[in-house]
Amino acid sequence: MLYEEDHLVGFRPRPNQMISRKQNTMVTINHEGFRVSREQEITDDIPIVFVGDSVTFGGTSIDDRKIFSHILCQQLKLKGCINGAVNGWGTPNMGRLISNLSLYTKRPIKQVILVILPGDDERNLAQLKGSPFWSNYPLLKSGLIELTAFLIKLHLIPALESKNNVNNLTVSSMESRRWASRQQHWDELRIQLDKSSVPIMLAISPPLNWFTEPEAKQREKLFTNLQLDKTKKVPKVEKICNIIDKLPKTSNPGLWFIDNAHLSIDGHKAWARALASCINNV
Repeated sequence: MLYEEDHLVGFRPRPNQMISRKQNTMVTINHEGFRVSREQEITDDIPIVFVGDSVTFGGTSIDDRKIFSHILCQQLKLKGCINGAVNGWGTPNMGRLISNLSLYTKRPIKQVILVILPGDDERNLAQLKGSPFWSNYPLLKSGLIELTAFLIKLHLIPALESKNNVNNLTVSSMESRRWASRQQHWDELRIQLDKSSVPIMLAISPPLNWFTEPEAKQREKLFTNLQLDKTKKVPKVEKICNIIDKLPKTSNPGLWFIDNAHLSIDGHKAWARALASCINNV
């Protein structure tokens, strides 16, 4: 899939794409740069715009019709929903899109559903440069070289650097700055959400380790709940939903995930049901 730079929101999928993957999996990007199902007709208005990161986008290995944005709109019998989530986005990208949606579609929008994965608030405004995404299809060899270089930069170098001795005071200082940065990104997001011309439902997508390591992730949960309480005061935010509160009890949450963050087909079904419960106040 190809992407294009965007001066306002960093980058987005290039419009008018239809990518076929294994087992007839399709990824469809419409004329406005939003993900839709391939048979979806263009409607006069848009009942829901979904905004988020790669969890909400659904990846490129799951068909358009099997991601939770499509499933939810089917359950609600809504036609014309669009998915504005983008792989690699952080909360700064998401907030800018929501506060400027009229620049990306001229059709009236009834509601925005913003889905945030804990950790999205650690990202600055993501840009296409330096990301593992293509703006043009590369030649095979140069593409492999570029991808290998990116993976080395992303994984190998940080792993080697982490083995250096760092004193406790430095670690504590770095951790303090990390949490301060996350707080600032939430504060900035609330400013952008307040500029929205469309009512918003904000949902938190829990990662797998919230289920498997609940004690270790307690601080992150408390921090997230604090941000949700603050965001309730934003006039444009009509509903707040922590998806973990709407999921059924299970002894095997791993069935919902393909890694710590991204959802399996069963996970997309479960998330759609949870979001429907949020919308219907069930």
